[in-house]
This record gives sequence, structure tokens and C-alpha cells, in this order.
Amino acid sequence: MINMLSSVRRKLYIHAESVYPEECCGFLFGAEVDGFRKIIDSLDVPNSEGTRLDHRFLITPKHYRMAEEHARNEGMRLLGFYHSHPDHKALPTQYDLENGIPWFLSVIISVTGGTASHMTAWIMNDSRMRYDQQSMLVL
Repeated sequence: MINMLSSVRRKLYIHAESVYPEECCGFLFGAEVDGFRKIIDSLDVPNSEGTRLDHRFLITPKHYRMAEEHARNEGMRLLGFYHSHPDHKALPTQYDLENGIPWFLSVIISVTGGTASHMTAWIMNDSRMRYDQQSMLVL
């Protein structure tokens, strides 16, 4: 089960809409207690993909290190990533599967015509063969 603060959802939607028709990306922070992950903060980073910004995202090692430092400094855990799918469903793609990290949370935001409309949460299984959808509650 994933819990997300409504302020974080608002921040993710604003980020996704602000870069439309390109994909946005960033990190999710919080805590994990008794199998529940609570997202209490996010950090947006530039999409470093280059030429295919409308259907790909890339987070650089520099930004990943920055996120780890942010988590450490704020006393939180780095829980995963988020990214948007402009004019597509909030479902993992083959590219997402090929580039995902097991146990890391992956939140996908569907942005249709410039408006963020739907968000889903996923965790890749240990075999790296599929993502399992997670129940998410916005608090």
C-alpha cells in the first residue's frame, strides 16, 4: 500500500503539466513502515533524455546522487521515481520495464492535452519481468 500526501500529488501534477508535451521525471521520498510506503516529498529533476523527451526520460547519476543526499539530509528514504506519460495511459511501458529497478516505486502520471488526469503506482518484481500495480491512497 502506498500513501501519498496530497501536497506531493499536487506538486507532481504541476510538474507534469508544466513540461507537457515532454515527459517529466523526479524522485519520491518518505518512509516505509510495516510494508506501507508513505510519500511525503518529491524532487523534480530535468529530463536528460535528449531527443525523445515526448516518450522517454533519463535521470543522470549526478541527479541520483543528489536525491540520495537530499534523503539523507532530510532524514527520509529514497522510495523511487516518478515520470509522466504525455497523451498516454499511466501504465509501464516496455522501456520502463527495461530500465526499472526492483523494489523501487514507480509512479506514472498520465497527462492528456496538457492536463494531468490520472496517476498509478508500480513496483517491479524481483525477477524484473513485470511491474505489480500498488494500491495508492492520497492523504
